[in-house]
Amino acid sequence: MWPERTPRVEHMLLESLDWAAAAAGPDGAARMLAAQADLLGVMAGGEGGLRSGPAGNQAWQHAFSALEHESISAGVSALARVRRDWLGTPDRLIRAARHYERAAQTLIRLAVMGVTERVRLGVGQRPPTGLWVTARCPARADISGGWSDTPPICYEMGGLVVDLALCIDGVKPIGARVRRTSDTRAVRLKICGPHGDQSLELTSVDEFRDYNSPAAPGALLKCALIVTEIVDLDSDATLKNQLNKTLGGGLEAETWSRLPQGSGLGTSSILAAALVSALWTVSGRTYTKDDVIHATLYMEQVATTGGGWQDIAGGVAGGVIACSSPSPDKGVPFAVGVEWLAVPRHLPAVLARHCALVFTGRVRLARNLLQTVVRNWYAREPRLVATFRRLVENARAMRAALTEGDLQAVGDRMNVYNSQKNELTPSALPEVVQKILVTLRPLLLGATIMGAGGGGFLLVLTRQPDQTDAVRAALERLGPAEERLSVHSVSVDPDGLEVTVGDAPLPLRQNCANYAV
Repeated sequence: MWPERTPRVEHMLLESLDWAAAAAGPDGAARMLAAQADLLGVMAGGEGGLRSGPAGNQAWQHAFSALEHESISAGVSALARVRRDWLGTPDRLIRAARHYERAAQTLIRLAVMGVTERVRLGVGQRPPTGLWVTARCPARADISGGWSDTPPICYEMGGLVVDLALCIDGVKPIGARVRRTSDTRAVRLKICGPHGDQSLELTSVDEFRDYNSPAAPGALLKCALIVTEIVDLDSDATLKNQLNKTLGGGLEAETWSRLPQGSGLGTSSILAAALVSALWTVSGRTYTKDDVIHATLYMEQVATTGGGWQDIAGGVAGGVIACSSPSPDKGVPFAVGVEWLAVPRHLPAVLARHCALVFTGRVRLARNLLQTVVRNWYAREPRLVATFRRLVENARAMRAALTEGDLQAVGDRMNVYNSQKNELTPSALPEVVQKILVTLRPLLLGATIMGAGGGGFLLVLTRQPDQTDAVRAALERLGPAEERLSVHSVSVDPDGLEVTVGDAPLPLRQNCANYAV
């Protein structure tokens, strides 16, 4: 018989978790802090508001700073001191739970940032002033295993995702180009998007300090310049002096994507990888695709956008791949492996004739989605844990289907994956997506929503080849209410990230490791 729950028992549990967190590494401590967040939520007794919400109260900022910049023990102690004043009412308990959840997310981020151990850069020559360095990438289509690449799941269970690198309507849709200029006073940026272009000029180091605010103008470029060590926020040197030292000149950059925001095709992560590679090249660094994958994963943690690694791997590696992280006995820091699948020679061409991308007319809205999934993972919610294990099993089956060139089995695995996404996040398949699936069912072997779902693109695999027009005609019957729907042709891009200096291609070694999962 359990004893009656009292505040004293709950406080003792919180203090025991303090002790356990202070003695653990980043991965273990994150689990303890997440458990404390859950306990604080339980103590609120179902009152006090929603668990998901802001966690930026000034009283907690010193504790967050200590956790990130001093030690886990110092951060845990600081959190406990603040917590004592937040236990009185349900609303304060819920707010305390939010702040503990943010603390756990900070440690997840620190655990992932250890991937920089995999980055080994060499020294080369800077391209001449005025010569453009251009990095172009395909989109990625996750066709099984997605979500298993999400920290901390990927390093606690081991992750496996099967991706296709896709050209869309005949082009690599994502890219960046940079060049050195003779004007060292500024970094000039042009962001080319489907709704117009945006220009930005940065003339001081202070203008880079919002690099970790994703909504800030030019945040992606700012973060990339910091991660590639072209700009140093801790230096007393002016921006002009820093650019002279690291580039021997100023910088002009352009970025573009032919895909709508919220497409589910990994755009922002892949664009970050394109920027990293172009900036390394223009600053005279040599690197491999493995370096790009791990540096970009690190960059996303620095930028506080988080997320997993399959978007990056799919856009950088190219081809038909299984990307993975090691089994949990390896712990952290972990690494990302890429296996180029030994598919039949004809399969990429067959996939191009049988696949199409349908834009659902809705952008993907994933606010709080990642937070909720990670919270349920830490709680070891049985249904969710079982689904994650099935995700990896389905990815293994997809890998086998592709290797055997079995199109029917590929379609079956896509259908299973689509259902698994809906199990993890019921909002993954909104009504418009379900209507599309019902309408297209007679034409299809399989289909799956891209990314986390909720909108964006749907990848379909047709029974017969060359059915893009038939798919388009079937969707037109849905009527004017779905007039934003569009259908796009795809092809498997074998090369992934391509970098050119002027018109000359830059050879990149595909030296990624592979981990059996």
